[in-house]
Amino acid sequence: MLKTTGRSAVVVPDNVLFEGGAGETIRRKLLQTTDLHTILRLPTGIFYAQGVKANVIFFDNRAASPDPQTSKVWYYDYRTNVHHTLKQKPLTYAHLEDFVSCYNPGNRHERSATWSEESPDGRWRAFDREELLGRDKASLDLF
Repeated sequence: MLKTTGRSAVVVPDNVLFEGGAGETIRRKLLQTTDLHTILRLPTGIFYAQGVKANVIFFDNRAASPDPQTSKVWYYDYRTNVHHTLKQKPLTYAHLEDFVSCYNPGNRHERSATWSEESPDGRWRAFDREELLGRDKASLDLF
């Protein structure tokens, strides 16, 4: 439970973003009642056992309203072509400096995508709420 002005970042395993049932219910509720604004996709072995992918979802709580609180969800894909191990190549702050820059904590409403058809190696892009809700089971996963 968050205060009305509360902010949160929660680590979840990959399947939470796409499985049906309770996961779908929670995703729809987050998109409706909170400002779910960012998802950081992490490689395997960072928070869970090797082979289990993780994500960090960032959202702000809002006062109850009939209007949806989320308009756009930004994704940072720090998973594609990235490999870390706990001993030989552990994740450090330096690895996430680009994410922090893209996240733009000073004013997260002024973000710019680094991914496009012309720049497929970019890791930062956004999807509109309606597009996400239109996916099978309201999936928040990147394809």
